[in-house]
Parts: sequence; structure tokens; C-alpha cells
Amino acid sequence: MSVDVRAAAVVGADGALLAGDPALLAAGAQGADGGDVVVARSRSHTIVVRCGPCAIERLLRADLRTALDALAPR
Repeated sequence: MSVDVRAAAVVGADGALLAGDPALLAAGAQGADGGDVVVARSRSHTIVVRCGPCAIERLLRADLRTALDALAPR
């Protein structure tokens, strides 16, 4: 995963926190993507990441897509 990730949360389709920092639930529910928060969604999961100033956003988004693919039900 990308460097300079400060906190992360994985949320299920029902909005339940599956792993990570509960403080990020509100950002994921609101879709608050921007600033130091990056949100990636699939049909079954949402990943919310709070990153630091040195994060490379394109790399971070690519990593989040890869993580979402790995979480997808088969």
C-alpha cells in the first residue's frame, strides 16, 4: 500500500465498520473525498483512507482499487 497512510477503514455495503478507524466512518458515508481523505468504493465495500502530505494520490487510488478487488465476493 502507498506510503504516508495515517489511518484507514474498511466498510461493508451495509455501512458497518469491518476493520480500521471508526473515526473515518462519517467521511466514508458522506463520500468526503478530498484534502487528506481518499474514498474508494465497490458494490460490496468502501475503503476510506486518511493520508499525510507526502502521499502520492494516483498510487494510493491504484492501491485502493487493488484492495477492493481482493475484497470482492467471488
